[in-house]
Amino acid sequence: MYQNPYYYPTSNMMTPYLTSREKPSLNLVQLEDVSYKLNIPDQVETKIRNWCAECPNEEWSGTLFYKVNGAFNDENFEITVVDFLVCDIGTSAFTSYEFGENSFGYMVDNDLMDCYCGLIHSHDSMAAFFSGTDVNTLKLEGAKTPHFLSLIVCNNGPYVARITKRCKNELVGVKNKSFISFNDTTIEDGSTEATGTEEFLEAYNLDINVTIGTTKKDETVSKLAKEIRKRKQEEAKEAAKRFDSNFEKFDSVPNRKFDYTGRTPSYKEPSLFNRWDEYEDDYKPNYNLNVDKYLARILTGDLFASAMDWKLLDKSRWIKEDMEDAFDMQFSITNGNTPDYTFEYYLSIIEETLPIDVIPSVYKQLTKLVAVFGCNVYISEIIDTLKALLEMFYYE
Repeated sequence: MYQNPYYYPTSNMMTPYLTSREKPSLNLVQLEDVSYKLNIPDQVETKIRNWCAECPNEEWSGTLFYKVNGAFNDENFEITVVDFLVCDIGTSAFTSYEFGENSFGYMVDNDLMDCYCGLIHSHDSMAAFFSGTDVNTLKLEGAKTPHFLSLIVCNNGPYVARITKRCKNELVGVKNKSFISFNDTTIEDGSTEATGTEEFLEAYNLDINVTIGTTKKDETVSKLAKEIRKRKQEEAKEAAKRFDSNFEKFDSVPNRKFDYTGRTPSYKEPSLFNRWDEYEDDYKPNYNLNVDKYLARILTGDLFASAMDWKLLDKSRWIKEDMEDAFDMQFSITNGNTPDYTFEYYLSIIEETLPIDVIPSVYKQLTKLVAVFGCNVYISEIIDTLKALLEMFYYE
Protein backbone atom coordinates (compact mmCIF):
# COMPACT_ATOMS: atom_id res chain seq x y z
CA MET A 1 0.00 0.00 0.00
CA TYR A 2 1.21 3.48 -0.76
CA GLN A 3 0.56 6.95 0.53
CA ASN A 4 2.54 9.80 -0.84
CA PRO A 5 2.97 13.47 -1.73
CA TYR A 6 4.13 13.72 -5.33
CA TYR A 7 4.42 16.18 -8.20
CA TYR A 8 2.86 16.55 -11.59
CA PRO A 9 4.69 18.84 -14.04
CA THR A 10 2.77 21.19 -16.30
CA SER A 11 4.61 23.32 -18.90
CA ASN A 12 7.90 22.24 -17.32
CA MET A 13 6.85 23.75 -13.97
CA MET A 14 6.73 21.61 -10.86
CA THR A 15 3.73 22.05 -8.59
CA PRO A 16 3.61 20.38 -5.16
CA TYR A 17 0.65 18.28 -4.09
CA LEU A 18 0.93 17.55 -0.38
CA THR A 19 -1.31 14.67 0.56
CA SER A 20 -2.11 12.65 3.63
CA ARG A 21 -5.08 10.56 4.70
CA GLU A 22 -7.33 13.42 3.78
CA LYS A 23 -10.79 12.64 2.52
CA PRO A 24 -11.04 12.50 -1.28
CA SER A 25 -12.94 15.48 -2.64
CA LEU A 26 -14.19 13.87 -5.88
CA ASN A 27 -15.94 10.61 -6.66
CA LEU A 28 -14.02 8.16 -8.84
CA VAL A 29 -15.60 6.11 -11.62
CA GLN A 30 -13.58 3.05 -12.64
CA LEU A 31 -14.07 2.37 -16.36
CA GLU A 32 -13.57 -1.31 -17.17
CA ASP A 33 -14.42 -1.28 -20.87
CA VAL A 34 -11.72 1.20 -21.93
CA SER A 35 -7.98 0.80 -21.57
CA TYR A 36 -4.85 2.34 -23.00
CA LYS A 37 -1.34 1.00 -23.54
CA LEU A 38 1.57 1.49 -21.14
CA ASN A 39 5.00 0.57 -22.53
CA ILE A 40 7.86 -0.43 -20.24
CA PRO A 41 11.13 -0.57 -22.25
CA ASP A 42 13.84 -3.11 -21.51
CA GLN A 43 16.13 -0.68 -19.65
CA VAL A 44 13.28 0.31 -17.32
CA GLU A 45 12.26 -3.32 -16.75
CA THR A 46 15.89 -4.18 -15.94
CA LYS A 47 15.89 -1.42 -13.33
CA ILE A 48 12.58 -2.66 -11.85
CA ARG A 49 13.96 -6.20 -11.59
CA ASN A 50 17.09 -4.91 -9.85
CA TRP A 51 15.04 -3.00 -7.27
CA CYS A 52 12.76 -5.98 -6.62
CA ALA A 53 15.85 -8.16 -6.12
CA GLU A 54 17.38 -5.56 -3.80
CA CYS A 55 14.19 -5.29 -1.70
CA PRO A 56 12.49 -8.71 -1.89
CA ASN A 57 10.56 -8.26 1.38
CA GLU A 58 10.05 -4.49 1.43
CA GLU A 59 7.86 -2.11 -0.51
CA TRP A 60 9.70 0.67 -2.30
CA SER A 61 8.35 3.77 -4.00
CA GLY A 62 9.43 6.71 -6.10
CA THR A 63 8.75 9.06 -8.96
CA LEU A 64 7.84 7.65 -12.36
CA PHE A 65 8.88 9.65 -15.45
CA TYR A 66 6.86 9.08 -18.60
CA LYS A 67 5.90 10.50 -22.01
CA VAL A 68 2.66 10.24 -23.97
CA ASN A 69 1.86 9.80 -27.62
CA GLY A 70 -1.47 11.01 -29.00
CA ALA A 71 -4.51 12.60 -27.39
CA PHE A 72 -6.04 10.95 -24.35
CA ASN A 73 -9.34 10.03 -25.99
CA ASP A 74 -7.71 8.56 -29.11
CA GLU A 75 -7.85 4.78 -29.26
CA ASN A 76 -4.14 4.82 -30.23
CA PHE A 77 -3.15 6.88 -27.18
CA GLU A 78 -0.21 5.28 -25.36
CA ILE A 79 2.20 5.98 -22.54
CA THR A 80 5.88 5.09 -22.39
CA VAL A 81 7.84 4.92 -19.16
CA VAL A 82 11.21 6.64 -19.57
CA ASP A 83 12.77 6.20 -16.13
CA PHE A 84 12.04 6.24 -12.40
CA LEU A 85 13.79 7.27 -9.21
CA VAL A 86 13.30 5.25 -6.02
CA CYS A 87 12.92 7.63 -3.06
CA ASP A 88 11.89 5.30 -0.22
CA ILE A 89 12.30 1.75 1.04
CA GLY A 90 9.53 0.98 3.50
CA THR A 91 8.23 -2.07 5.30
CA SER A 92 6.58 -5.20 3.94
CA ALA A 93 3.25 -3.37 3.70
CA PHE A 94 3.89 0.39 3.60
CA THR A 95 6.02 2.98 1.80
CA SER A 96 5.89 6.77 1.50
CA TYR A 97 8.07 9.62 0.33
CA GLU A 98 8.03 13.33 -0.42
CA PHE A 99 9.08 14.69 -3.78
CA GLY A 100 12.04 16.96 -3.05
CA GLU A 101 15.28 18.32 -4.37
CA ASN A 102 16.68 14.86 -5.14
CA SER A 103 13.85 14.03 -7.54
CA PHE A 104 13.96 17.42 -9.23
CA GLY A 105 17.75 17.27 -9.48
CA TYR A 106 17.47 13.79 -11.01
CA MET A 107 15.16 15.20 -13.70
CA VAL A 108 17.64 17.95 -14.53
CA ASP A 109 20.68 15.66 -14.52
CA ASN A 110 19.02 13.00 -16.68
CA ASP A 111 17.28 15.21 -19.25
CA LEU A 112 13.79 14.37 -17.99
CA MET A 113 12.31 17.85 -17.79
CA ASP A 114 10.01 17.14 -20.74
CA CYS A 115 8.52 14.13 -18.95
CA TYR A 116 5.38 13.89 -16.86
CA CYS A 117 5.68 12.57 -13.32
CA GLY A 118 3.65 9.76 -11.81
CA LEU A 119 4.08 7.16 -9.11
CA ILE A 120 5.75 3.76 -9.04
CA HIS A 121 5.75 1.49 -6.01
CA SER A 122 6.19 -2.19 -5.31
CA HIS A 123 4.12 -4.77 -3.49
CA ASP A 124 7.27 -6.88 -2.87
CA SER A 125 6.26 -10.55 -2.45
CA MET A 126 2.52 -9.88 -2.85
CA ALA A 127 0.68 -9.66 -6.15
CA ALA A 128 0.40 -6.26 -7.80
CA PHE A 129 -3.12 -4.87 -7.25
CA PHE A 130 -4.82 -1.63 -6.27
CA SER A 131 -5.41 -1.79 -2.53
CA GLY A 132 -7.83 0.50 -0.72
CA THR A 133 -4.97 2.87 0.05
CA ASP A 134 -3.86 2.85 -3.59
CA VAL A 135 -7.38 3.68 -4.79
CA ASN A 136 -7.55 6.45 -2.20
CA THR A 137 -4.31 7.86 -3.61
CA LEU A 138 -5.85 7.82 -7.10
CA LYS A 139 -8.78 9.87 -5.79
CA LEU A 140 -6.66 12.34 -3.85
CA GLU A 141 -4.03 13.02 -6.47
CA GLY A 142 -6.38 12.70 -9.42
CA ALA A 143 -8.41 15.57 -7.97
CA LYS A 144 -5.37 17.84 -8.07
CA THR A 145 -3.93 17.10 -11.51
CA PRO A 146 -5.25 16.69 -15.06
CA HIS A 147 -4.00 13.08 -15.05
CA PHE A 148 -2.42 10.89 -12.39
CA LEU A 149 -0.55 7.71 -13.36
CA SER A 150 0.15 4.97 -10.82
CA LEU A 151 2.21 1.85 -11.65
CA ILE A 152 2.39 -1.04 -9.15
CA VAL A 153 5.07 -3.71 -9.60
CA CYS A 154 5.99 -6.85 -7.63
CA ASN A 155 8.67 -9.50 -7.35
CA ASN A 156 6.75 -12.02 -9.44
CA GLY A 157 3.69 -11.84 -11.64
CA PRO A 158 2.12 -9.14 -13.78
CA TYR A 159 2.17 -5.44 -12.98
CA VAL A 160 -0.93 -3.20 -12.83
CA ALA A 161 -1.37 0.47 -13.68
CA ARG A 162 -4.13 3.05 -13.85
CA ILE A 163 -4.39 6.62 -15.03
CA THR A 164 -7.06 9.11 -14.00
CA LYS A 165 -8.84 11.88 -15.86
CA ARG A 166 -10.42 14.81 -14.06
CA CYS A 167 -13.81 15.54 -15.63
CA LYS A 168 -16.34 18.34 -15.33
CA ASN A 169 -20.02 18.34 -16.32
CA GLU A 170 -21.57 21.71 -17.09
CA LEU A 171 -25.15 21.82 -15.81
CA VAL A 172 -27.51 24.00 -17.83
CA GLY A 173 -31.30 23.79 -17.56
CA VAL A 174 -34.38 24.66 -15.53
CA LYS A 175 -35.06 23.85 -11.88
CA ASN A 176 -38.76 23.23 -11.25
CA LYS A 177 -40.11 23.63 -7.72
CA SER A 178 -43.17 21.70 -6.52
CA PHE A 179 -44.65 20.39 -3.31
CA ILE A 180 -47.31 17.93 -2.17
CA SER A 181 -50.25 19.56 -0.42
CA PHE A 182 -53.71 18.71 0.96
CA ASN A 183 -55.59 15.80 -0.58
CA ASP A 184 -52.26 14.53 -1.93
CA THR A 185 -52.24 17.17 -4.63
CA THR A 186 -48.97 18.19 -6.23
CA ILE A 187 -48.64 21.92 -6.79
CA GLU A 188 -46.09 23.47 -9.15
CA ASP A 189 -44.43 26.43 -7.43
CA GLY A 190 -42.40 28.18 -10.07
CA SER A 191 -39.14 27.54 -11.88
CA THR A 192 -35.68 29.06 -12.05
CA GLU A 193 -32.65 28.66 -14.25
CA ALA A 194 -30.29 25.92 -13.05
CA THR A 195 -26.60 26.24 -13.80
CA GLY A 196 -23.48 24.83 -12.21
CA THR A 197 -20.69 22.33 -12.55
CA GLU A 198 -20.15 18.79 -11.35
CA GLU A 199 -16.61 17.44 -11.09
CA PHE A 200 -15.62 13.77 -10.86
CA LEU A 201 -12.77 11.42 -11.74
CA GLU A 202 -12.52 8.60 -14.24
CA ALA A 203 -9.87 5.90 -13.90
CA TYR A 204 -8.65 3.70 -16.73
CA ASN A 205 -6.80 0.41 -16.50
CA LEU A 206 -3.64 0.30 -18.60
CA ASP A 207 -2.56 -2.64 -20.76
CA ILE A 208 1.08 -3.05 -19.84
CA ASN A 209 3.54 -4.04 -22.53
CA VAL A 210 6.84 -5.07 -20.94
CA THR A 211 10.01 -5.57 -22.97
CA ILE A 212 12.10 -8.12 -21.09
CA GLY A 213 15.33 -6.64 -19.78
CA THR A 214 18.62 -8.20 -18.76
CA THR A 215 19.35 -9.93 -15.47
CA LYS A 216 22.64 -8.08 -14.98
CA LYS A 217 23.02 -6.68 -11.47
CA ASP A 218 23.14 -2.88 -11.32
CA GLU A 219 25.50 -1.74 -8.58
CA THR A 220 24.03 1.78 -8.60
CA VAL A 221 20.75 0.29 -7.29
CA SER A 222 22.53 -1.31 -4.33
CA LYS A 223 24.40 1.94 -3.66
CA LEU A 224 21.21 4.04 -3.67
CA ALA A 225 19.40 1.45 -1.51
CA LYS A 226 22.21 1.64 1.03
CA GLU A 227 21.96 5.45 1.08
CA ILE A 228 18.17 5.33 1.60
CA ARG A 229 18.49 2.82 4.43
CA LYS A 230 21.19 4.88 6.12
CA ARG A 231 19.08 8.03 5.86
CA LYS A 232 16.05 6.28 7.31
CA GLN A 233 18.07 4.89 10.19
CA GLU A 234 19.19 8.42 11.03
CA GLU A 235 15.58 9.65 10.76
CA ALA A 236 14.45 6.91 13.14
CA LYS A 237 17.09 7.91 15.69
CA GLU A 238 16.01 11.55 15.49
CA ALA A 239 12.35 10.56 15.82
CA ALA A 240 13.21 8.56 18.93
CA LYS A 241 14.61 11.71 20.53
CA ARG A 242 11.61 13.83 19.52
CA PHE A 243 9.08 11.34 20.87
CA ASP A 244 10.72 10.93 24.27
CA SER A 245 7.74 10.07 26.44
CA ASN A 246 6.80 10.88 30.03
CA PHE A 247 5.19 7.44 30.20
CA GLU A 248 7.53 5.95 32.81
CA LYS A 249 7.25 8.79 35.34
CA PHE A 250 3.94 7.57 36.77
CA ASP A 251 3.07 4.87 39.27
CA SER A 252 0.40 3.39 37.02
CA VAL A 253 3.06 2.29 34.55
CA PRO A 254 4.48 -1.24 34.85
CA ASN A 255 8.14 -2.13 34.98
CA ARG A 256 9.32 -3.05 31.51
CA LYS A 257 10.20 -6.61 30.66
CA PHE A 258 13.24 -5.47 28.67
CA ASP A 259 15.64 -2.57 29.12
CA TYR A 260 15.22 -0.54 25.96
CA THR A 261 17.92 1.99 26.91
CA GLY A 262 20.52 2.39 24.24
CA ARG A 263 18.64 0.39 21.64
CA THR A 264 19.41 1.56 18.12
CA PRO A 265 16.44 1.11 15.80
CA SER A 266 17.25 -0.36 12.42
CA TYR A 267 15.92 1.44 9.37
CA LYS A 268 12.16 1.26 9.41
CA GLU A 269 9.34 3.35 8.00
CA PRO A 270 9.28 6.43 10.30
CA SER A 271 5.91 5.83 11.86
CA LEU A 272 4.44 6.04 15.31
CA PHE A 273 3.33 2.43 15.06
CA ASN A 274 5.91 0.22 13.37
CA ARG A 275 9.41 1.53 13.89
CA TRP A 276 10.42 -0.53 16.90
CA ASP A 277 8.30 -3.62 16.44
CA GLU A 278 11.44 -5.76 16.31
CA TYR A 279 11.88 -5.01 20.02
CA GLU A 280 8.43 -6.31 20.91
CA ASP A 281 8.27 -8.65 23.87
CA ASP A 282 8.17 -12.40 23.35
CA TYR A 283 4.47 -12.59 22.64
CA LYS A 284 3.83 -14.25 19.32
CA PRO A 285 2.51 -11.56 16.93
CA ASN A 286 -1.20 -11.72 16.24
CA TYR A 287 -4.02 -9.34 15.41
CA ASN A 288 -5.27 -8.79 18.98
CA LEU A 289 -1.79 -8.09 20.30
CA ASN A 290 -1.30 -5.55 17.52
CA VAL A 291 -4.44 -3.74 18.67
CA ASP A 292 -3.14 -3.75 22.26
CA LYS A 293 0.18 -2.39 21.07
CA TYR A 294 -1.44 0.45 19.14
CA LEU A 295 -3.70 1.31 22.08
CA ALA A 296 -0.64 1.47 24.35
CA ARG A 297 1.22 3.77 21.97
CA ILE A 298 -1.74 6.02 21.21
CA LEU A 299 -2.75 6.49 24.85
CA THR A 300 0.76 6.88 26.26
CA GLY A 301 2.63 8.66 23.47
CA ASP A 302 5.42 6.13 23.96
CA LEU A 303 6.88 4.60 20.80
CA PHE A 304 8.34 1.70 22.77
CA ALA A 305 5.05 0.69 24.39
CA SER A 306 4.20 -2.94 23.66
CA ALA A 307 1.29 -5.33 24.03
CA MET A 308 2.84 -6.49 27.30
CA ASP A 309 2.96 -2.89 28.58
CA TRP A 310 -0.74 -2.54 27.76
CA LYS A 311 -1.56 -5.77 29.59
CA LEU A 312 0.29 -4.69 32.74
CA LEU A 313 -0.74 -1.02 32.70
CA ASP A 314 -3.07 0.11 35.51
CA LYS A 315 -5.56 1.46 33.00
CA SER A 316 -7.95 2.89 35.59
CA ARG A 317 -5.31 4.99 37.28
CA TRP A 318 -3.62 5.96 34.02
CA ILE A 319 -6.82 7.24 32.39
CA LYS A 320 -8.40 8.77 35.51
CA GLU A 321 -5.30 10.32 37.12
CA ASP A 322 -2.02 10.17 35.21
CA MET A 323 -2.67 10.52 31.49
CA GLU A 324 -3.67 14.19 31.46
CA ASP A 325 -0.62 15.16 33.54
CA ALA A 326 1.67 13.11 31.30
CA PHE A 327 0.27 14.60 28.10
CA ASP A 328 0.35 18.11 29.58
CA MET A 329 4.05 17.59 30.23
CA GLN A 330 4.51 16.14 26.75
CA PHE A 331 2.57 18.67 24.69
CA SER A 332 1.76 21.84 26.67
CA ILE A 333 3.79 25.03 26.86
CA THR A 334 3.51 25.54 30.62
CA ASN A 335 5.86 26.29 33.50
CA GLY A 336 8.74 26.88 31.15
CA ASN A 337 8.14 23.62 29.29
CA THR A 338 8.68 23.87 25.53
CA PRO A 339 7.50 20.67 23.81
CA ASP A 340 9.18 19.39 20.68
CA TYR A 341 5.76 18.96 19.05
CA THR A 342 2.13 19.80 19.73
CA PHE A 343 -0.79 17.50 20.45
CA GLU A 344 -2.23 18.49 17.07
CA TYR A 345 0.94 17.19 15.44
CA TYR A 346 0.65 14.01 17.49
CA LEU A 347 -2.91 13.51 16.18
CA SER A 348 -1.65 13.99 12.63
CA ILE A 349 0.88 11.19 13.22
CA ILE A 350 -1.98 8.92 14.26
CA GLU A 351 -3.91 9.90 11.12
CA GLU A 352 -0.93 9.24 8.86
CA THR A 353 0.39 5.98 10.26
CA LEU A 354 -2.25 3.94 12.07
CA PRO A 355 -2.81 0.84 9.86
CA ILE A 356 -6.22 0.99 8.22
CA ASP A 357 -7.15 -2.60 9.06
CA VAL A 358 -6.90 -2.07 12.84
CA ILE A 359 -8.75 1.27 13.04
CA PRO A 360 -12.19 -0.29 13.78
CA SER A 361 -10.81 -2.53 16.56
CA VAL A 362 -8.75 0.24 18.14
CA TYR A 363 -11.79 2.53 18.10
CA LYS A 364 -14.04 -0.18 19.56
CA GLN A 365 -11.62 -1.00 22.38
CA LEU A 366 -11.06 2.67 23.17
CA THR A 367 -14.80 3.36 23.47
CA LYS A 368 -15.09 0.37 25.82
CA LEU A 369 -12.31 1.82 27.97
CA VAL A 370 -14.10 5.18 28.12
CA ALA A 371 -17.33 3.46 29.17
CA VAL A 372 -15.52 1.82 32.08
CA PHE A 373 -12.92 4.39 33.18
CA GLY A 374 -14.27 7.67 31.84
CA CYS A 375 -12.81 10.14 29.39
CA ASN A 376 -10.44 13.11 29.38
CA VAL A 377 -9.75 15.95 26.97
CA TYR A 378 -6.95 14.07 25.20
CA ILE A 379 -8.90 10.83 24.77
CA SER A 380 -11.84 12.84 23.44
CA GLU A 381 -9.63 14.33 20.70
CA ILE A 382 -8.15 10.92 19.89
CA ILE A 383 -11.64 9.40 19.56
CA ASP A 384 -12.68 12.21 17.20
CA THR A 385 -9.60 11.50 15.09
CA LEU A 386 -10.40 7.78 14.92
CA LYS A 387 -14.04 8.57 14.02
CA ALA A 388 -12.85 10.68 11.10
CA LEU A 389 -10.63 7.83 9.89
CA LEU A 390 -13.53 5.38 10.15
CA GLU A 391 -15.79 7.66 8.11
CA MET A 392 -13.07 8.04 5.50
CA PHE A 393 -12.22 4.38 5.00
CA TYR A 394 -15.28 2.40 6.07
CA TYR A 395 -18.52 4.42 5.98
CA GLU A 396 -18.51 6.15 2.61
